[in-house]
Amino acid sequence: MARYLALEWDDREARVAVAQTSGGQAVIEHTFTVDLMPRDADDSSAPPDIGARLSAAMAAHGVGKVQTLVAVGRASIELRLMSLPPAPPDELPEMVRFQAQREFNSLGENWPLDYLPFRGDEQTPHEVLAAAISPELVTSITEICEAADLRPRRMVLRPCAAASLLRRRPVKDEAKVRLLIDVLGDEADLTALVDGNVVFMRTVRLPGGGDSPQQRTALLGEVRRTMAAVQHQLGGDRVEVIHLCGDRDANAELAAHLEEQLPVLADIFDPLDGLQLGRELRRERPDQPGRFAPLLGMLVDEAEGVRPAIDFMQPRRKPEPKSQRPVGILAGVAMAVVILAIAFLVWRGVGKLDDDIAYMQDQLAELNTQLETAEETNDAFAQIKKWKASDVVWLDELSWLSENMPEARDAILESVNFTSNHQTDEGVIQLDGRVRESGLMGELQKNLRDPRHAIIPTGNSELENAENGYPWEFTSDIKVRGEPPAPSSSPARPGLQPRTATQAKG
Repeated sequence: MARYLALEWDDREARVAVAQTSGGQAVIEHTFTVDLMPRDADDSSAPPDIGARLSAAMAAHGVGKVQTLVAVGRASIELRLMSLPPAPPDELPEMVRFQAQREFNSLGENWPLDYLPFRGDEQTPHEVLAAAISPELVTSITEICEAADLRPRRMVLRPCAAASLLRRRPVKDEAKVRLLIDVLGDEADLTALVDGNVVFMRTVRLPGGGDSPQQRTALLGEVRRTMAAVQHQLGGDRVEVIHLCGDRDANAELAAHLEEQLPVLADIFDPLDGLQLGRELRRERPDQPGRFAPLLGMLVDEAEGVRPAIDFMQPRRKPEPKSQRPVGILAGVAMAVVILAIAFLVWRGVGKLDDDIAYMQDQLAELNTQLETAEETNDAFAQIKKWKASDVVWLDELSWLSENMPEARDAILESVNFTSNHQTDEGVIQLDGRVRESGLMGELQKNLRDPRHAIIPTGNSELENAENGYPWEFTSDIKVRGEPPAPSSSPARPGLQPRTATQAKG
């Protein structure tokens, strides 16, 4: 029997869930929040003492000695979807780190890195979702926990923990692609799952507070963008069901609004349903249970002995080599025999030079074997570099295009085609669209031209009797070269509204 405390916090509050586990089952004893807003109105810039406030709240709820699980938000880590050549599973951890050092923005040797494998084996290419967290953030989280007399056992990616809880829920529909929406105050986790496996995740900031019209409008726009990105990443497969995390009564109106505005089914997922609750929770459930979904997912995983999808405290590593102790014993015995034999030969005064030569030949053979192993490893890394040399990350290019297009009232895209040229290490984006005024075509070309992108107009014309308010038609090619664009901290502009499904070639 063991007790676990699952924990996460943001600028406004800390969220805590406590469970007692036994026999693969978790009994949820407490769920509570800890206010982290400044208490002194004259000193609102002073950071709160999170550890002290956590310690006081735990004492108030009678939380004693526990093992600690910490959830980390998507916005705090670096995440990449990576493709790797075919290889045995035990070689994958080193291959992922080697490739991540090339693709991540600032990954160092001491950065904790874990990954979620999607597909691949010794005959087919691997596809993994790799995640890394800075050592400075790990240190900060650990120090805050230690201030509350807690020692982190796991550090789990928050959207994956909530998705783990959703996977355990029986479903009546046969949807392949699902989208889990978990609203956490002024931000929301949007996590896409295919056959129960996480394939895409975003954390977005939401304006307003509570269930305000402004927040609903912003959430609807972010859900649309997420569904488009998921469809692009999956090669055309669409999100079929949305699971809105939270209380059924409180979220019924929002679920109906999403179902009305989007071509999907909307379902309300109460994370406490189906779990064993302690006396306190049975008597009074939390007002917003959706905020505790990641914490409950971590607690249930731990009770059942299920490894988290992403765990920065215990990441996937190459299997440890088998114990060499029996070999060492045999080697010691063999060495003793050799020593006795050499002593006997020395005593007899014959064979010393022959023994020396044989020993040196054995050493040379061992060094040659080590050299061959090193050359094989170097060749494998060279193949990985060659594999990724001509990749263009089209999801990053789509994000860049969305950020730099004029607003939707000025321009629309009717089709976007992506083509990779593996001979020249370049890509081409073909645009076909319309604008409201002829002068906007020059503005569009200016916005889309930078040192990485060269735009080549291929045609434009004015349409007669245009009924949709966009009388000017244009086609352009954009050549893509060099390193991928740096991610933007600002949300995508609403101007990119393709009329047809985005097509990717290459």
